[in-house]
Amino acid sequence: MDATYPLHAASDPLFYDRPHRRGVTAGEQFAPAATASWVTWTQTRDDSWSFCTPPDVTVPEQGWKIHVSATPGTAEAVLAAVSLYCHRTRLPFKFLRDHRILRATLSKDGDRRVSGKFLTVYPTFPDDLESHLTELDAALAGLPGPYVLTDLRWKKGPVYVRYGAFTRQFVSDNGVDVPAVRDLHTGTLVPDVRSTSFHVPPWVQIPAFLQAELDQLGSAPPDQFPQVQGALQFSNAGGVYEAELDGRRVILKEARPHVGWTPDGRDAVQRLHDETVLLQSLSEHVPVPVAITAFSAYDHAYLAMERIDAPSLHAAVVARNPLVSSDVSMAARRAYRDWAVAVASSLRQAVADLHATGQVHGDLHPGNVLVNDDATVVLIDLEMSRPIDDAQPSVIGAAGFVATDGRNAADQDLYALACIELSMFVPLVPLMQVDPAKAGELVAEAANQFDLDSSWANDRLSTLARRKPLLGQAAPQTSPTATTPLTTIAALTQTLLADATLDRQDRLWPGDPAQFSEPVGSLAHGALGVLTALHHAGVAGLAQHHAWVDAAEARSESPRRFGLFDGIAGAVWAYRQLGHAAAADRHLARLSSVSLDRLGFDLYGGLPGVGLTLLAESGVQPHLAKPVVDIATRLKERWQDAEPSSHVVTGRGGLLHGATGTALFALRLHEITGDSEHLRLATEAIEYDLRSLRAAPDGSLHVDEGWRLLPYLGNGSAGIGLVIAQLLDHLPGNSRYLEILDGIVRAASTPFTIQSGLFQGRAGLIQFLLAVGRTELATVTTSAAVHDHVSALRLHQLRRGDELRFVGNGLLRASCDLATGAAGVLATLIDYEHVARGTDDNRTFLPFLTPFGVEDQPLLPAARPSGGGEMYGVPPLPSVA
Repeated sequence: MDATYPLHAASDPLFYDRPHRRGVTAGEQFAPAATASWVTWTQTRDDSWSFCTPPDVTVPEQGWKIHVSATPGTAEAVLAAVSLYCHRTRLPFKFLRDHRILRATLSKDGDRRVSGKFLTVYPTFPDDLESHLTELDAALAGLPGPYVLTDLRWKKGPVYVRYGAFTRQFVSDNGVDVPAVRDLHTGTLVPDVRSTSFHVPPWVQIPAFLQAELDQLGSAPPDQFPQVQGALQFSNAGGVYEAELDGRRVILKEARPHVGWTPDGRDAVQRLHDETVLLQSLSEHVPVPVAITAFSAYDHAYLAMERIDAPSLHAAVVARNPLVSSDVSMAARRAYRDWAVAVASSLRQAVADLHATGQVHGDLHPGNVLVNDDATVVLIDLEMSRPIDDAQPSVIGAAGFVATDGRNAADQDLYALACIELSMFVPLVPLMQVDPAKAGELVAEAANQFDLDSSWANDRLSTLARRKPLLGQAAPQTSPTATTPLTTIAALTQTLLADATLDRQDRLWPGDPAQFSEPVGSLAHGALGVLTALHHAGVAGLAQHHAWVDAAEARSESPRRFGLFDGIAGAVWAYRQLGHAAAADRHLARLSSVSLDRLGFDLYGGLPGVGLTLLAESGVQPHLAKPVVDIATRLKERWQDAEPSSHVVTGRGGLLHGATGTALFALRLHEITGDSEHLRLATEAIEYDLRSLRAAPDGSLHVDEGWRLLPYLGNGSAGIGLVIAQLLDHLPGNSRYLEILDGIVRAASTPFTIQSGLFQGRAGLIQFLLAVGRTELATVTTSAAVHDHVSALRLHQLRRGDELRFVGNGLLRASCDLATGAAGVLATLIDYEHVARGTDDNRTFLPFLTPFGVEDQPLLPAARPSGGGEMYGVPPLPSVA
């Protein structure tokens, strides 16, 4: 799971929110040295940092900046020493706001790229850099601190240095806004590379005194160091590698000092030492890897362990569970059930053997269990083990596998065991921490799907039942309320209205954590996505909500975005749907003036989405025809010579971020102009993305991200299939595309999905299958799959009385937004109802995913506000040069 989700789940029991929204005590806050006067200095704050700038000092745009690292125990002393130095030398600086933020950055799940950066100093004159480094090094006297991976260490630390941006500037990097520095040769902004190794831009000359430090580092491993063959995993705590030691294949586990802290006060090195001692004592009694040798190198701790050639339980379940395959016969499910029960039996015995030694595992989840071919298991990653008689609740663990009701160490392991057994059948156990009533529902679903007997269900339920009420929640319902699509639509609509937070300035509806890095009025994660979904449901009278969006846009200081799902292009489309012509025209004026050089090549935030918006608007503003053609030309240049890959970077493929967005834009352009060159561009772009498809054993086709296969609408094969289905209208009889579409339909028809959302979940698969039906390629099987998906949405529901919500990505909290939450499900169910009633006009709610025409018929005509919202015809445009 992306570490973003647990971090944003910490502030509210129901929704994702800013990690540090809840206030901290005065004792938790950091402050510069009290022995200096800061009255004339400018002091400001953001979510994480406190900034201190001396009077009459201008901060340079970029240069060599100094980072100072600290541990929780040294932070106060480090800040006192550095702030006094900066006060004396009049240097701007910033520091983390409070102890809670520092602990989060140094935690086991912290971001390796920022870990250790407690304090940043901005030298105003480059010639003074060496003296600043030397004096700060002397002032800190070698206080311990984490290694800042992006930087070059000065002497022995905790002072580090790198070249980068001083002020906040951004540039689009393949459609994503990233921090930028200015190329001093060309004057253009380029990405400020912040990888986990020291990087210097090619136009920057490393000063001799820094080069000397760099030369001393060396790159050769110490004598007798294992021969590393590849990395299996990286975390803030260190890494796990495949290696060879004295001719023997081993697993090498690395621990970095002063980072990877857990709430019990241990850093990664201490935990690895404890795990080493434990493994040495257990290997004859419990199925665990043999600890071969432990050693230190470059101040890091290492443990070489026996390599066990077996997949994790998580990987084995993904590969075997028939609910993620098109083969869902009862015979297949019973065969899987027998294997899962055998694995569970072996796991229970392994945990019992561990408990018999007087220890618990402390972090049981499917990733920490290996499964042999004979269904026996091996326990790994015992760094959180503790004595069995420890009465303290668990301090850390995988989301969904930790009891949060105060159980002791042994009972915590047993709770995690029950969660693992349930997750082998229905991998949605994190939902139980948001809604305790889900335990009964998920156990019933597992028993029903896999013919498990009542004793299995009762035993798991007795272990999973909460021992204390969940803070802030009413008593859970004992069984889910039966719903129909129409009752779900009504409940979702009312709950979305109730969940609006008009009193906040940073967001109107709670959604995915991504909402805090995108404009508050965007379609995907912002307010306009929810407003258009409510409009699609016929809701009127939202003047306050529209006023909120206007006010939020007026006061926003964030870099402007122009994309369809993250910016101004999406606002134009949304305001047309909402009937707010003046607002749409205002945003269109901004959009039509954007430099195309600033945009990436993805549909989500780049050229294809902007092009589609301008294409739709060119019907009444013919001057927009030229930028549309310019966009087509740029997209043609981007893809005609691009080298396709057999897999894509995580999250960067498919409809939203791959070449399929270009195919969609070119297809719409062809439908308007009739120009075959646009159709050629559409097919060239779709062919590029077809290289990323991979067949699963059942013949279904998914986007291959190298480590997982995705069927979803946003970044998976369903988005590619949606455009292929429409291309077939213009390429009749193309048997290859029909065969590919059949494989994608198979992928979209599997019974189980982890998430319910529009872009990466079940709602998007429904939209794709409805789109296939609109092209007259539907079969009895695809129609049944649509109905099954709609019915299975109940698994993702969170109910509190009459309130109905849907869990967002990550499964830890509810979401209201269009991309991941209730708004996307609402819009999808309305489209489904149009089809079921026979009132569908071959159009979907989503922008531009169907040919231009009249707007969708409203679900509830009487409640629909009048005026605006028309999709109008577009005149012919010139062809691409």
